[in-house]
Amino acid sequence: MAATAAPTKPTVRYFDIRGKGEPIRVALTDLGVDFVNHVVAYAEWPKMKAEGIADGSLPFTQVPAYADEDGKFCQMNGELDFPLPRLP
Repeated sequence: MAATAAPTKPTVRYFDIRGKGEPIRVALTDLGVDFVNHVVAYAEWPKMKAEGIADGSLPFTQVPAYADEDGKFCQMNGELDFPLPRLP
């Protein structure tokens, strides 16, 4: 029997500011969801953006970006409307 891969933790990528990424962080924390809070340094952003375009990890080449095992979301309304209702 093949082993089932463990689900990956949801990941939120955003700058270290209270801006458009804060609502998803607060909501995940309030729900008790164990997630990766990838804080993007401003110096890191140009490289991350180029890599995100190349590999598809930033579909709209912007942050905040939310990703889980079911997909990637880069618009705040999409992040709050789709992933959160599925979480415990």
